[in-house]
Amino acid sequence: MRLRSSYKHQMKNLLEIFSVAAVICALIPIAGLAQNDADVLDYYVSRAKATFETRDPLARGVSYSFLATTIEWKLNRDGVIQSADSVSTRYFYSFGQLDSQVTVRPATHSIKDVDLNIPNIFNHEYVYNFFPNDSGGDRLSLGFDSPSVESPLPTGIVAVDRSLYYVRALFMVYPVKSGYDRYSRIIETTLEDGYVFPKKIAVAAGKRGVLFTDFYRRETTISELAIYR
Repeated sequence: MRLRSSYKHQMKNLLEIFSVAAVICALIPIAGLAQNDADVLDYYVSRAKATFETRDPLARGVSYSFLATTIEWKLNRDGVIQSADSVSTRYFYSFGQLDSQVTVRPATHSIKDVDLNIPNIFNHEYVYNFFPNDSGGDRLSLGFDSPSVESPLPTGIVAVDRSLYYVRALFMVYPVKSGYDRYSRIIETTLEDGYVFPKKIAVAAGKRGVLFTDFYRRETTISELAIYR
């Protein structure tokens, strides 16, 4: 019971973080920035955009493999855990695409739609802004918002390395996602041999069915990364 209460509280906090972040991003339009701030913002966005592809192992045709372990919790509408399952799969990539995958430890039930992709948000028409309360550390947080309320694109916050300009984390909310309610996604990355790989991916969502909505939380951890020369 303590585990369920703690998890319910964690889910509530996650949704609140996404909601507050989305509101804050919407309240800080780029037009309201001073010219110097706008120039600095444009500089970081352009550098992050240029860096994304050069550090993307798929775009560069790198051959590599890793082990992805996914844990999925089924929840009721109150966020209480109803069941849990896990799967471990080894993925092999070559020449810019997924070459093969081997299930190391199968799930009891099927865990579908495990997305390991790091989306390039800089390829879309977003309104960017500085996220408030910047600590001046090695991560610079930028808010990104869609100019259209009907856009299926996610909105949220991207944490960019302040000196190397690569994406270190993404916090995304999908206001409009077909077949889902309250779909949100967090991605943490790691820099290995000059390339950016996913390190941990968390998803919280409600998948709409014919009669009911299935709520779940999913966490995928990447380990045993190997780059082949």
